[in-house]
Amino acid sequence: MNKHSVILVSLIIGLFLLLGFGCSSKMKSPEVSMVTPTESDKGVTEVNNIDMNDLVVYYNFDEGGGSVVLDQSPRGNHGIIIGSTNWEEGKYGMALRFNVGSYINLNGPKFKDKPEEGITICVWVNHQRQMDNKKTFTDVDNQGIFNVIGTAHSDGLYHAEIRHDNTFRWFSRDNDNTPIFDIDDKGIVPPNQWVHFAGTYSNIEGKAILYVNGEKVAESSSQTRNEGNLPLPKNWRTAHIGQYKGDRWYVGLMDDFLMWRRVLTQEEIKMIMDGKQ
Repeated sequence: MNKHSVILVSLIIGLFLLLGFGCSSKMKSPEVSMVTPTESDKGVTEVNNIDMNDLVVYYNFDEGGGSVVLDQSPRGNHGIIIGSTNWEEGKYGMALRFNVGSYINLNGPKFKDKPEEGITICVWVNHQRQMDNKKTFTDVDNQGIFNVIGTAHSDGLYHAEIRHDNTFRWFSRDNDNTPIFDIDDKGIVPPNQWVHFAGTYSNIEGKAILYVNGEKVAESSSQTRNEGNLPLPKNWRTAHIGQYKGDRWYVGLMDDFLMWRRVLTQEEIKMIMDGKQ
């Protein structure tokens, strides 16, 4: 792990301590011991006695090669790279360049500690327009940041996407194929620039929020909230970074993808966004 990643992990641990999220009194120095992936391309990560609580996946994309992106959280939700990608200079350290036909498989059925009551996704994106010469853009030209398909139907449970008009979409639907929340065509995502995306949703409050570069740009109330506040769907059949159902390819660089199983505050999102600087 490079020094920038260590700083970010240290910042997260400090945040847990500050807010009282129950870190162990036996916590050691926030160093991450990396084990080289095996021949089966299944990376292994150990976090030395660090209670990362609700962080369920963190890809810093600093591997520099290979077909595995290693999860820096304690969950071991390593991703498998499919297709042609490249490592280049990123927002902090290295970043992964996606091309048409490339994506990361998160192994949805075996993904550990899926969000239930709340979710936050944070990521740096630096995208390119896939078809700049087209006169008419359609949903096919959207670029998938993170998408999940469940077992109850063939439509997505989660969509975090860059729309064809260079805005963000943050969307979820339930197992009845009914939208839970939908923030669409919000924020500005200029191509060929680093932009920070953060999407949150609280099942308890029934509220989704979209942040761009740490600033709140949109909010949406749940469209299906009912008595009992049913947990977010956990029946993930597929979970991918960089595409949706063999389409909506993400094209460009991506850095520091994190997912939490709770809602982060705006202050926390800004701390994580700036954590490597």
